[in-house]
Amino acid sequence: IAAADLALGLAIVRFVPYTEIDWRAYMQEVEGPLVHGDWNYTNLRGDTGPLVYPAGFVWIFAALRAVTGGGTHIFRAQIIFAALHALLIFFALGAIFHQPQQTGLSSAKVKSRPPLWLVP
Repeated sequence: IAAADLALGLAIVRFVPYTEIDWRAYMQEVEGPLVHGDWNYTNLRGDTGPLVYPAGFVWIFAALRAVTGGGTHIFRAQIIFAALHALLIFFALGAIFHQPQQTGLSSAKVKSRPPLWLVP
């Protein structure tokens, strides 16, 4: 399912024309800390207004800005988002369908636990 999701995402990126929604504004909002060294949230803004997302947003989109040439290589960003979406689907389905192995014990004695690959 995750492979199909990735294939569909890549097909959408390839064949559906890009529509500007907020990408430019996001790149403007993370420009403050990266380019100007200004980490004051009241000064971080873009075309759509002030930054309203938490600091994690700034770090994630700062990384995206770095790998997309300052936000100019939108196609690269779309590929990254498609891959991240497929990876999320892979882990979510793994968590849903993973069942603990039962070795003859009654189900009441076997504790449910997350898959080991989800534990940091």
